[in-house]
Amino acid sequence: MVRLSLLEKLDIEEKGSALTAVEEHFLCLMQFQEEFFNKIWEYVRKSLQIAQHEPQFLVKVLRIIESDRKNNEYIKKKFTHLVSILLSIGCSNRR
Repeated sequence: MVRLSLLEKLDIEEKGSALTAVEEHFLCLMQFQEEFFNKIWEYVRKSLQIAQHEPQFLVKVLRIIESDRKNNEYIKKKFTHLVSILLSIGCSNRR
């Protein structure tokens, strides 16, 4: 779609060379797309294999991830509380 829009803006004689230039310009994007898809598919494939052969391992990993999220939230709340206390102490000392 983008390619067609660009070509419509060019003169008819230049379409052949312009098409090549546009394709070369977007070549790295197409390569990235292919590599990204292959990497995602690799993760999905491995996850499915683990789910079939070692479901308890997958459950354990998911529990660790969930636990880590909860710990991060707890640490963030405590840190925020501590910073607010320190700031209030600092402000009261300046008076």
